[in-house]
Amino acid sequence: MALQTLSKTNIANGNTIQAADVSQSIDAFTGAVGYALTFSGSFTLAGATTGSGFWQNAVSSSYALSGSYAISSSRAVSSSYALSSSYALSSSYALSSSVALSSSYALSASYVTVVNAQNYDNGSTVVPGDFKFVAGKTVMTAGAATSSLFTVLAGKTLGDNVWINAAYPEAFSIPLNALPLKVNVSSSGKVLISGDPTANGTIIFTGTYI
Repeated sequence: MALQTLSKTNIANGNTIQAADVSQSIDAFTGAVGYALTFSGSFTLAGATTGSGFWQNAVSSSYALSGSYAISSSRAVSSSYALSSSYALSSSYALSSSVALSSSYALSASYVTVVNAQNYDNGSTVVPGDFKFVAGKTVMTAGAATSSLFTVLAGKTLGDNVWINAAYPEAFSIPLNALPLKVNVSSSGKVLISGDPTANGTIIFTGTYI
């Protein structure tokens, strides 16, 4: 319906006011006829807050307090980007997320047994490798000791893909000029340690492998 313009042409001193002269105003506010209205100064809307009396862009509008951009909006306090959002404190990317402290790749993860992309000398150049670790103790008798079986070391070659260090503990009783310790790895994966023939006691060892 095309909008009409209110007219006060016949409303003047000395004229007889006709019903049509004032019915336009009634029609405009009741919606009976569409009129273009322009307001100046202050304006107060009382009564309905929803339905046909809903005042677009006012307090309850889509741009105001309950609007999509205000306090309860999708971008405000309760929005999907705020405190309760998927990107905030309780989000999947925050402290409790799957990629944070409790994640499968963090401190408690099952993947921290591997130190990735470390460098080692393969005898001709430096290359990267993913390192894992072994450690333990074993009893030396008359200068010889064999560890329990490490299945992860089976088939490994000392110096190529496994490196083992062994030591006499401080309390170990050995001659002053005792022979140094030697280490090897059996084909089945046991750590082999040899030392001074007079050495008896517990030997400790640590190692890395790829």
